[in-house]
Amino acid sequence: MANPIYQKIIKNAVFNLNRFGESITYTPQNADEGKEIVAIVEIGETLQEEKAAYRTAAVSTNKTSDTAMFTVMLEDVPKPEAGDAILYNAERWIVRRVSLIDSVGGNVTVEAERKVRGFGR
Repeated sequence: MANPIYQKIIKNAVFNLNRFGESITYTPQNADEGKEIVAIVEIGETLQEEKAAYRTAAVSTNKTSDTAMFTVMLEDVPKPEAGDAILYNAERWIVRRVSLIDSVGGNVTVEAERKVRGFGR
């Protein structure tokens, strides 16, 4: 359960558009409309390699994608889950997993991706 004192301090200090916060629209997968909220955004790129168990080590499938971590307040997104959509800077991101829950501070970090590209080798 979130501590209301810590939650207020974190929200005022971090989830602030004048400091670290950025505006996003968060849409749960079963909702018709999204909600504009403040989030902490970290964007990067990942490369994942998957080797088939029945093939030799020389054959593998790779995928690269833009990835992002979005940290939001639990009061804004009480039940984040894979498949939710995030609109950030006119780009659509899909939540792949919940990465971290800060139950004391009342926030959650979700991992999202876009532009998934695959190639074999």
